[in-house]
Amino acid sequence: MSEQPLDRVTTLAFDIFGTVLDLTGSIMPPTRQFLQRKGTAVSAETFWDQWRARQRIEQYQDSLMMLGHSGYLETCRRAFLYCLRLNGIPFTDPEVRGVMQSWQELSPHADVAEGLRRLKSRYQLVALSNGEQAYLEHLEKERMRFGFDTIISVQRAGMFKPHPAVYRTGAAALGVEPHQIMMVAAHAFDIMGARRAVIAAPTSTATACRTKNRRIGRISRCGILWNWPRRWARDRDPAQRTVFEVLHHADPG
Repeated sequence: MSEQPLDRVTTLAFDIFGTVLDLTGSIMPPTRQFLQRKGTAVSAETFWDQWRARQRIEQYQDSLMMLGHSGYLETCRRAFLYCLRLNGIPFTDPEVRGVMQSWQELSPHADVAEGLRRLKSRYQLVALSNGEQAYLEHLEKERMRFGFDTIISVQRAGMFKPHPAVYRTGAAALGVEPHQIMMVAAHAFDIMGARRAVIAAPTSTATACRTKNRRIGRISRCGILWNWPRRWARDRDPAQRTVFEVLHHADPG
């Protein structure tokens, strides 16, 4: 039997924010409380969509202008301020710090731990994230506790994802070839960046995510790891491998 591309995969690199951690469920409640105190007309849902979209722009701007990695939390803060001004919401520095504190208390999706446990018996599990190294280590120690084999911040590459240097830098740090890594993410830009760096990636991870849930969200809901309906896998082009198929191969149960 000829070797299949996924037979060479030894490492699964996980995006953290939005894929493993539930950003909407963690940030929406304190944001809603803040907006309610301000008596604003904008809904928490609309504001959160604006905030996340602006954060991406902040990150892309840093990469396009070759400004390096200014920090994930810093782009969150800048985007938050932008959206406050966009919606004419008055604020004070202590109020901003209060809302930003919620980023220190992010919670993972409830069903992530079991999926990672099943994958860990076969693959090296790595966190490859836009977050700062110290921040990621804090989240793993205090909020996730999944026991990732390695935590890699894009700070090493000096760029935000999806710059291809991030994925190549991650492979070099792990001492493996790019084709031995599969990127697991709920974001289209992450998958595209990994592919440009010749990192294996599920072809339509983000598409499936948006089909099942408009907002980027849960791993299981997006069908990235487990609970992907079998008919989805059956009806797909066989060349379009998914992490569901990796998991099923590793643990048919």
